[in-house]
Amino acid sequence: LLDRTRRVLDANATFAKQTGVAVDACVGLPLETFVRPEDRTAVRNVVAQVADLRETQRVEAAVRRGDGATFAVEIMVSPIDHAPTNLVCTVRDITPQKRAESALAEERNLLRTVIDTIPAFIYVKDLEHRFLLHNVAHARSMGVQTTQEVIGRSPEEDPRPAELLAKFRRDDRQVFTTGQPIINLEERTVDAGNREIHASTTKVPLRNLTGEIIGLVGITHDISELKAAELALRTSQARYRTTIEALDEAIALFDIDLTIQVWNTAFERLLGLTRDQVTGLNSAAVMSRWRLMRADGSPLPPEELPAVIALQTGKDVMGAIIGIDKGDDSIVWLSVNVRLLFHADASRPDAFVVSAADITEQRRYQTALRRSQQRLRLATAAGGIGVWEANLATDDVWWDDRMLALFGRTREEFSGRTTEWWERLHPDDRPAVRAQREAALRGEAPYDLVSRIVRPNGTVRHVRMSARVIRDNAGTPVRLIGVCLDVTDVKEAELALRIALEKELELGELKSRFVSMASHEFRTPLAGILATAETLAAYRDRMTPAQFDARLAKIRERVEFMSEIIEDLLVLARVQSGRVDFQPTVVDLDALCRDVIEETSTVAATGPRVDYLCTAEQSVTVADDRMMRQVLGNLIANALKYSAPDQRVHVELTDAPEHLVFTIADQGIGIPHADLAYLFEPFHRGSNVGAIQGTGLGLSIAMRLVELHRGTIDVASEEGVGTTFTLRLPVRAPRHTAADGGDVSLQ
Repeated sequence: LLDRTRRVLDANATFAKQTGVAVDACVGLPLETFVRPEDRTAVRNVVAQVADLRETQRVEAAVRRGDGATFAVEIMVSPIDHAPTNLVCTVRDITPQKRAESALAEERNLLRTVIDTIPAFIYVKDLEHRFLLHNVAHARSMGVQTTQEVIGRSPEEDPRPAELLAKFRRDDRQVFTTGQPIINLEERTVDAGNREIHASTTKVPLRNLTGEIIGLVGITHDISELKAAELALRTSQARYRTTIEALDEAIALFDIDLTIQVWNTAFERLLGLTRDQVTGLNSAAVMSRWRLMRADGSPLPPEELPAVIALQTGKDVMGAIIGIDKGDDSIVWLSVNVRLLFHADASRPDAFVVSAADITEQRRYQTALRRSQQRLRLATAAGGIGVWEANLATDDVWWDDRMLALFGRTREEFSGRTTEWWERLHPDDRPAVRAQREAALRGEAPYDLVSRIVRPNGTVRHVRMSARVIRDNAGTPVRLIGVCLDVTDVKEAELALRIALEKELELGELKSRFVSMASHEFRTPLAGILATAETLAAYRDRMTPAQFDARLAKIRERVEFMSEIIEDLLVLARVQSGRVDFQPTVVDLDALCRDVIEETSTVAATGPRVDYLCTAEQSVTVADDRMMRQVLGNLIANALKYSAPDQRVHVELTDAPEHLVFTIADQGIGIPHADLAYLFEPFHRGSNVGAIQGTGLGLSIAMRLVELHRGTIDVASEEGVGTTFTLRLPVRAPRHTAADGGDVSLQ
């Protein structure tokens, strides 16, 4: 109960329960206190209208309980006739009604969303052919943007062609009068742009709750793309049929029972059967009609049929060779392919396609070619000839077994690339071979190359490669087909002959040098000896003992000089023949060098002129003492001989990694550049030595003795400035010492 100011005068227990406020506490509170703030104005207005108009008013609001929860209510306010200053207010909980309304709205929204999402045209018509409901797709097909623009529109307002609308109305009336649906009716219609489309339409009667027909529901699908696809499929099938009929290759489709379903004319021609005879043909009929053979001519059992193998393994079979003996002394050879066909997502095939090509002539040619190749292989094997072929476009290369053997390769190691040859080609021969090859490819020279190859094991062989250049129609080289022959024996024979000839020439040159040296070096001392002897014979009685001894000393000096020459010749001969007596021992090269310098300075006419420095921390090694004395003696003696009497010779012993190094430097006449290349050859002397005595043997002997020690001698010289010889000897520890009672050898 309310007063005109909306204050509660009294309330029942239900109101108190709804609001969560005790009855006593409700009294005196304005009615709007119990609703949400946003509903309070509406409540005030309703109460004011009832007070002014004296008529019952209703308003929906949400009551807020004491715990803060809200629920929907309908508030009805009525006047009281016998109490004009008071009002009666009833509050009814309408939460279930609101929930039902919300669910209905959600259901309608879901339905609208579904039909608007479907690309098909969905619509509902009444008995007057007016649209009561339709989806977005249908609205757009009629050229409008929203569905509401068509609702209630009469047929006369439809802009589509009249004859089309008349057909639609006939179909509608059929549904209205018969009560039977029209299912998947294919028809032509137009879209909003007046473009003709193919459609599939279903119309079903719409009945009310009493079963009375009050309209229809229609669904139209645009099947233009489907029709286009069907047309394309029919066109493709026609092309496919035309194509397989035009093929010389026999093609047939079989089901999994090995029964033929589809085939081309070439298949009939291959088997020599008519279309009626081929119809229903299966593998059993084929096996009973003809004798089938493997590629080697042996009988082919049914389980080895390519189709059977494909079905058992689940894999296609390609290039199977089968022979058909037709019983008339003719055998047809076929290359058969079997390709399995699967439906989408199927794990097992439901059919397979067989294609067969007649390779009878090809087999005949292959047999002839195989025999020819066998004869060629026998010929090339007998001649030790390798056969090869190269594709110039792809750099692929093929070698036969003989080629692999020539190059020291196995079939597994062979890469099949042109680099196999280039990598094995001797580096020094590559530029010349490349130039010869390019000239042959240009047609300027025949392809006939002789070069060295290095096998994987390091051995070097000489090979001769000859080839024919295959060109295309434009004259461009495309392939090389050639042979390869090992000519190592020939080259070695040529080399041996050339070496023998060079040795012969060298021997002749040595003889000439020896004669020249001997005639010069022996004639002068012999003439001196003869002159001194004649002087002694003629004037002996007149000479004093001192004069007599002096002349005898000159004779002895000249004899010793000639003895040294003869000894050098003998040493050189022993070294060259390999008969030198090489006796390595533990040697201190520092002490040995000092002895040699002292001996050299003793016999030098100008006195000591050698400056010696040893910076090596360890100068002991294993060497032949006698040979090293001769080597150092020759080098130091030469430095003194070809230097002025007032010039010093510098000798130094240093150590380097695993080596001891002697350096002998002078400031003498030097060596002409043209003579450096022949400096260590026997009997060769510099062109600038003039009257200085020498045999040209010292450096040759020194070099050979150093080589026995696995050492080296290098020379740097400039004419008129001086010469420096560098002697490098490897440092070797003795395996046994004299104290151990064993021999000393190089380690």
